[in-house]
Amino acid sequence: MSWVDERSLDQVKADAWRRIKAARDAAEWGGFDTPFGRFDSDPKSQAKIIGAAQLASIAAARGEPFSIRWTLQDNSTVMLDAPAMIAVGAAMGRHIDSVHQI
Repeated sequence: MSWVDERSLDQVKADAWRRIKAARDAAEWGGFDTPFGRFDSDPKSQAKIIGAAQLASIAAARGEPFSIRWTLQDNSTVMLDAPAMIAVGAAMGRHIDSVHQI
Protein backbone atom coordinates (compact mmCIF):
# COMPACT_ATOMS: atom_id res chain seq x y z
CA MET A 1 0.00 0.00 0.00
CA SER A 2 1.37 3.43 -0.86
CA TRP A 3 0.61 6.83 0.56
CA VAL A 4 -1.14 9.32 -1.70
CA ASP A 5 -1.17 13.04 -0.96
CA GLU A 6 -4.68 14.17 -1.76
CA ARG A 7 -3.89 17.88 -1.63
CA SER A 8 -3.93 19.87 -4.83
CA LEU A 9 -0.69 21.35 -6.15
CA ASP A 10 -1.91 24.78 -5.02
CA GLN A 11 -2.48 23.43 -1.50
CA VAL A 12 1.00 21.89 -1.43
CA LYS A 13 2.52 25.19 -2.56
CA ALA A 14 0.52 27.15 0.03
CA ASP A 15 1.58 24.76 2.81
CA ALA A 16 5.23 25.01 1.74
CA TRP A 17 5.02 28.82 1.66
CA ARG A 18 3.53 28.88 5.18
CA ARG A 19 6.39 26.68 6.46
CA ILE A 20 9.00 28.90 4.78
CA LYS A 21 7.47 32.07 6.24
CA ALA A 22 7.22 30.49 9.71
CA ALA A 23 10.91 29.51 9.58
CA ARG A 24 11.84 33.01 8.38
CA ASP A 25 9.85 34.64 11.18
CA ALA A 26 11.39 32.32 13.79
CA ALA A 27 14.88 33.25 12.57
CA GLU A 28 14.11 36.97 12.44
CA TRP A 29 12.40 37.03 15.84
CA GLY A 30 14.84 34.69 17.60
CA GLY A 31 17.39 37.34 18.54
CA PHE A 32 20.71 38.59 17.22
CA ASP A 33 24.23 38.91 18.56
CA THR A 34 26.19 42.11 19.03
CA PRO A 35 29.47 42.93 20.79
CA PHE A 36 27.26 44.09 23.69
CA GLY A 37 25.34 40.80 23.99
CA ARG A 38 22.38 39.01 22.43
CA PHE A 39 19.31 41.18 21.83
CA ASP A 40 15.69 40.12 21.41
CA SER A 41 14.27 40.74 17.94
CA ASP A 42 10.57 39.94 18.17
CA PRO A 43 8.34 42.67 16.69
CA LYS A 44 7.94 44.57 19.99
CA SER A 45 11.70 44.46 20.62
CA GLN A 46 12.39 45.67 17.09
CA ALA A 47 10.14 48.69 17.67
CA LYS A 48 11.89 49.47 20.96
CA ILE A 49 15.34 49.19 19.40
CA ILE A 50 14.34 51.45 16.51
CA GLY A 51 12.98 54.04 18.93
CA ALA A 52 16.04 53.94 21.16
CA ALA A 53 18.39 54.16 18.17
CA GLN A 54 16.46 57.21 16.91
CA LEU A 55 16.70 58.88 20.32
CA ALA A 56 20.42 58.10 20.39
CA SER A 57 20.85 59.58 16.90
CA ILE A 58 19.00 62.74 17.88
CA ALA A 59 21.09 63.13 21.03
CA ALA A 60 24.30 62.57 19.08
CA ALA A 61 23.29 65.12 16.43
CA ARG A 62 22.63 67.69 19.15
CA GLY A 63 25.82 66.87 21.01
CA GLU A 64 23.77 65.81 24.02
CA PRO A 65 24.61 62.90 26.30
CA PHE A 66 22.68 59.67 25.90
CA SER A 67 22.68 56.44 27.84
CA ILE A 68 20.19 53.65 28.24
CA ARG A 69 20.20 50.46 30.28
CA TRP A 70 19.04 47.61 28.04
CA THR A 71 17.86 44.17 29.12
CA LEU A 72 19.40 41.51 26.90
CA GLN A 73 17.87 38.21 25.83
CA ASP A 74 19.38 36.40 28.84
CA ASN A 75 17.87 39.06 31.18
CA SER A 76 21.27 40.58 31.98
CA THR A 77 21.57 44.32 31.41
CA VAL A 78 24.04 46.49 29.58
CA MET A 79 24.48 50.27 29.59
CA LEU A 80 24.66 51.71 26.08
CA ASP A 81 25.77 55.17 25.00
CA ALA A 82 24.59 56.82 21.76
CA PRO A 83 27.14 55.18 19.41
CA ALA A 84 26.48 51.77 20.96
CA MET A 85 22.69 52.09 20.68
CA ILE A 86 23.00 53.25 17.08
CA ALA A 87 25.26 50.24 16.42
CA VAL A 88 22.63 47.91 17.92
CA GLY A 89 20.00 49.38 15.59
CA ALA A 90 22.30 48.86 12.61
CA ALA A 91 23.09 45.29 13.72
CA MET A 92 19.38 44.54 13.96
CA GLY A 93 18.87 45.89 10.44
CA ARG A 94 21.66 43.68 9.12
CA HIS A 95 20.19 40.68 10.97
CA ILE A 96 16.73 41.22 9.47
CA ASP A 97 18.18 41.75 6.01
CA SER A 98 20.27 38.57 6.18
CA VAL A 99 17.24 36.52 7.26
CA HIS A 100 15.17 37.88 4.37
CA GLN A 101 18.01 37.29 1.87
CA ILE A 102 17.96 33.60 2.75
